[in-house]
Amino acid sequence: MLGRLDAVKVSRKTEQSLQRLTIYQQVISPLVAYRLRSNLQSHMVQAYTIATGRSFESTPETVRGATFDLVPFLNDYPCHDHKTPTQDFLVWFIGFFEADGCLSFKKNLRPLHFVIRQKDPKVLYYIRNHLGFGHIYHDTDGYYSFRVYKQQHTGLLVKLLNGNLVLQRIKKRYRDLFTCERSVYPSIQDAWLSGFTQGDGGFNINISRRDKTRTGYRVRLRYYLDQKEAEKDLSYIASHLIRSGRVRPRSGDKMYRYTMDTHSTIPLLSYYFQKFPLQGLKHILQVKWFKAYHLIQTKAHLTEYGLCRIRRIKLSMEELLKATDTEL
Repeated sequence: MLGRLDAVKVSRKTEQSLQRLTIYQQVISPLVAYRLRSNLQSHMVQAYTIATGRSFESTPETVRGATFDLVPFLNDYPCHDHKTPTQDFLVWFIGFFEADGCLSFKKNLRPLHFVIRQKDPKVLYYIRNHLGFGHIYHDTDGYYSFRVYKQQHTGLLVKLLNGNLVLQRIKKRYRDLFTCERSVYPSIQDAWLSGFTQGDGGFNINISRRDKTRTGYRVRLRYYLDQKEAEKDLSYIASHLIRSGRVRPRSGDKMYRYTMDTHSTIPLLSYYFQKFPLQGLKHILQVKWFKAYHLIQTKAHLTEYGLCRIRRIKLSMEELLKATDTEL
């Protein structure tokens, strides 16, 4: 009972911080607004910890499992040609590759050919700017592709990915190429989930009729990940990484979707994606989704005006989702 009372107190502090933040952002100093935003985030972290009994700072996997080994890549990276990529970017890139990347090769034959295709070119330029190599093409079907042909650079990518893959399905696909067998356990203290979400995840808002509410409507926020033939991998994310949500089959060719729509877990996602943000148009989706969450936190969705604001956010997100070719 004491834990619940403490959580309620923290929640009230969060609402007060949000109200002050809005006023300061519109009227007074951006610096003061920034300090309030930091204060708000600490309240959100505290509320999540009290409500769930779990800390953001560690997970069992970070203790008993292997972490990402970036040394082989960093040792061979030609730092005289380009600034060395950060560790956060490299772990993000591994997650993105497991969601959307492809290394094309034939057994015992070379050359290797690395490809990532996206409808949003901004994320591909983000990758090229950090890696310092590769080319971006505008394909005839409207998509953009980031391609690496040069063997020195594909060799670097092999060293980065070898022994650092998380998903069993991806390990099976490239077992003839990646010889290092390691079990790697990502956590909310690294950028792997952000990269994976960039490739195969997203956010949406569902508004449905519910007569018992003040406005007659219920608002639900959903974070999701989609993967083909990956029920076990998505279940791992649900049970060990986020520790919330469910995995269900989708209508289609062996597709599975992980969905998290529990409001008590959203502060965890807010903390995580502020630390490891998405890129390109998906970053805009991220910002809009958390804006809707803050409206719900302040009970604005229980008013006609607040519900109208969330509807506008939902509509703008759906337009962006079409631009990124992402399913709802």
